[in-house]
Amino acid sequence: MAESDPERYRILSEFERMIRTGEALLSFGEIKRLGMTISKSFEPAKSRKDTISGLMALLAQMPRDETEETTQTVTEHAKSSDKGGSSYVRLAEYLISGTQDGVAVADN
Repeated sequence: MAESDPERYRILSEFERMIRTGEALLSFGEIKRLGMTISKSFEPAKSRKDTISGLMALLAQMPRDETEETTQTVTEHAKSSDKGGSSYVRLAEYLISGTQDGVAVADN
């Protein structure tokens, strides 16, 4: 694929790197859900590493535009989560400090 479709190879390689380094799809469950969303026949492996390999093989079989759209959507979601933190992190911050996004919340 690196020679026949270098752009697709670049997209998939970058996406795989992001998953393996925890920049996207942090949990094993998120990886499984994405695979099962793409294909009902997706069978997650017992290990995260093997499930990532299966997900990448599934993405490689998809039409190029669908692959690009899927990886872009997941990547954008991961980046927006980084900016705002997870809802649990924001809730914990609010409960601990009484602030929301660094701003004190007024009492009613």
